[in-house]
Formats: sequence, structure tokens, C-alpha cells
Amino acid sequence: MRVVAMVILCLAALAGIGAWEAWVRKAYGNAEVIDVSVFTLASTGAVFVGPDTTKIIWRNNRLDQKSIGADPWQSPIQALESDLTRFPAWRDNRDIVGNPAYDLVSWVETVDEKRGDVLVVEASTGHVLARAAIQAALNRTVVIASVNPETVYFATPDPRTGFPDVPGDTIWIWRWAAGEDPENLQSSRYYNDVSAGTWAVYGDGLEFEDAPNQTVATVGITDDYPTDFGSSMSPDGAYWYGAGSGKIIETATGNMVTIPTVSKHDYGWTGAAELTVTQPFSVCSARTGQCHSPPEVSPNGACARYAIVCGANPPVN
Repeated sequence: MRVVAMVILCLAALAGIGAWEAWVRKAYGNAEVIDVSVFTLASTGAVFVGPDTTKIIWRNNRLDQKSIGADPWQSPIQALESDLTRFPAWRDNRDIVGNPAYDLVSWVETVDEKRGDVLVVEASTGHVLARAAIQAALNRTVVIASVNPETVYFATPDPRTGFPDVPGDTIWIWRWAAGEDPENLQSSRYYNDVSAGTWAVYGDGLEFEDAPNQTVATVGITDDYPTDFGSSMSPDGAYWYGAGSGKIIETATGNMVTIPTVSKHDYGWTGAAELTVTQPFSVCSARTGQCHSPPEVSPNGACARYAIVCGANPPVN
């Protein structure tokens, strides 16, 4: 289990930008340091599994916090290392998935030490907005790709494959706001990611689709490697990030920018068009490719304008 140090001084949306500023520190003066392994962002604050507990905690910019659940389910089968990324696919940092634009998170509950339903939860209150049974064998893992006010996309792949993409017949579309049950995609193609109705798949290059098999843009990528399912697409599906090359691609057009980074790093979408990376630590615009380091803020100074917290769902690639 990968553990990160999350330093929380304050947590707020940047005025005029509507995105999250984020940074990771092992220690900083008198700042509060929380070691967590599962965490995400919602519009109202950070959501994480408390250290040395099974409680799911929501915490806002005033450092108010509450328990909103417990013990997100984890597959008992160890995921194999990917031949491409050299990391186990679908790690536990996607056990809780939020959306920085909405007060929503999703996870799979644990019931009597077994896999329960997939949930959509109002992050700031813990109110369960919807739940659904998972129609897959218990030896399958569950990988939540994204959550929004209408839909949750998740997959139920075999954790022993070690491959970062997932076959379409393991992907489920849950239109939770409409009261529907999860619907299986029923496709033999392998998908890289999906968010807000935009799909990424490797075919003749990297293809983006506004519905399965309906391509809107194709990009020839030769210097990247497939990232784990669920970890590339921005929350609204407008952008895709390739951690191997540092390319951010606009999914509707195929236009791209490249940001400076190293081959192995943590990253996460911390806003609709804001990507946070850790090597070097910076916040980057998906529109321009320009990056900047979050300003250092004294623990004794005012920091109301800044969010200082680990990024949303940054898997290691």
C-alpha cells in the first residue's frame, strides 16, 4: 500500500480560476501532517481514509471534518505488476473517487468483510445518494473511473491480468441519477479511460470517442505508455494526460501541449483544466501547457486563497 504525507493548512478553490491548487509535503513547520493511502477531492473539500482507521473522512478549508463512511472495499487478490508500467495496475488509491467540480464521491462499500454495493455519496454530508449491486464475480476487482451528477463509470477486470487497459465487457455505465442499474458496455475492445461520456481507446493511435465506436479525434502517440484505466482523463472528459510523455491532449480535437516532467511521478486532475504533478511539483494548465509552482505559505500566515493538499487520485506511473 502506497502511503503519502498530506499536509493540510487550508483547502479552498482559487478565486477566478475555479481549480484546486495542490502540493505534497512530508513536513512543513507546524503544519498538520496526515499519512494517508486513499484520498480524493470534491468541490467542498478533501476525502480520505483516516490513518490507522477504516473511517472515510471529509475535510473542508476551515479544517472542519466528519466521518462520512467506513472501509472502502479492496480486492483481496493482489494485482499483478504491469509489464508496461512496472507497477501493479488499479492500485488502492482509486478506492475512493471524487470530482473536484462537484460535492460527490464514489466508492464500493464493505459489508461483513465482503464486497458490497457501489455508492454515490454527497461528500460534505455523507448522505448516500444512490447505490447499486455489482454484477460481477467476487474475485474481480472494481476500478471506478469517474463520477459526475449523472453517471458513474467503473470496471470489473481480473486483477491477475496485469494490463492497465480493460476490456469493454468489464466496463459498466451506471446512470445513477436516472435510477437505472449499471449497464454493461458489452464490447471486446480494450479501453484506456472514460469520463463524462468521452472514451479513450488505443486503436490506430490513441482514439477519443463521444460514444463507443464513434471516433471524434485520433492522435498518433509513439512515446507514451498506457496509464491505468481511470487515471488519464480530466473530470469532464475534455483532456487526457499521458504520463510517459507529459502530453495533455484535448479530446475533441486532438490538439496537444507538453508539460515538463520526469518519467515516473504522481499526478492528478485537481480541476477541470488543471493538472497537478509532483516531479517537478507544479500545477499545469491543460489549455496552455504552462506550469507554475504553488507559492510557499507560512503555517502562521494567511493561506485562504490556496489549497494545500495532495492532488485528486494521483496514481504512480
